[in-house]
Amino acid sequence: MCDYFSRTMPRNTHEVRDYIRRIHGYGFSHSGVIKLMHRLGFVYRRPCLLPAGAILAFFSRTVPKKWP
Repeated sequence: MCDYFSRTMPRNTHEVRDYIRRIHGYGFSHSGVIKLMHRLGFVYRRPCLLPAGAILAFFSRTVPKKWP
């Protein structure tokens, strides 16, 4: 299971839950998957939201202004 997670790097707990249910035949809750991943040495962090102003400032610095 660790090899699979290291290769695929699932983006959310739903992907992990689906994999465990499909391969092993039993399910976990959202918090159960987070605890299992932690026991296996993985770190799960909830994605943080950025305010719209921060996103616009980031793109104005990084995206080149070569639009027609």
